[in-house]
Amino acid sequence: MISIIVIHTSETERNKILDSLSNQNGIEVVGQGKDAYDALKIVSCHKPDIAILDCELEYMSAEEIPPLLRVRSPLTLSVILMTKNFNDRQLLKAIYNNVAGFVCISKNYKLLPGILKKVSKGDCFISPILVPRVFNLLSSINRSLQASKIDNFDINYTIGKDPAVFLSKTELQILACLCEGCNSKDIALRINLSIGTVRNYISCLMHKTGMHNRLQMVRYAQEYGLIPTKNKNLSLT
Repeated sequence: MISIIVIHTSETERNKILDSLSNQNGIEVVGQGKDAYDALKIVSCHKPDIAILDCELEYMSAEEIPPLLRVRSPLTLSVILMTKNFNDRQLLKAIYNNVAGFVCISKNYKLLPGILKKVSKGDCFISPILVPRVFNLLSSINRSLQASKIDNFDINYTIGKDPAVFLSKTELQILACLCEGCNSKDIALRINLSIGTVRNYISCLMHKTGMHNRLQMVRYAQEYGLIPTKNKNLSLT
């Protein structure tokens, strides 16, 4: 029996995936969620064989998560990333982090059970539309090994401290708001807390991360992939 978790920001798409996997012999969905925090929590609890992740998760970038998930389930876990479109940075980082599958599916999820069974046997899967881009990226890596950079993207990646170990979901949410340029009042309105409580959370964040101001925390968030996908181009200068 292949145990699966499904993490997708869209409840509609998540239900489509779950429907495609229902009543499939040899496949069992043991958990589902909507963001990166859910992924970390569910993997820790259920130790699934495969995690299906939407590429546009909140709190962390999906391509950054695989090493953090494997800390929680080191023996069996394979990760499949799913989206309608991958950018080159996502592909490159995911390749470096040993993602087992890149799946571009917009409407037809009937192929998904077969993909999962393939991955569960130790194989990899790449949607045909992505194959040329993956080969081009690998060629770029080969040409750029001496500099260890591709388009200003450092491929020398280490997990370092796992921020999800010591940051709560609320703290991750506040950190994401800071990355959007929100002040304490904006954050308080957005997540329904008092301004004083938000300021206390921010002080706690500084203490936990060892940062001394909000700009440093934004840089910290960028380093660990905690900036939401829509804010990937946030300027920190």
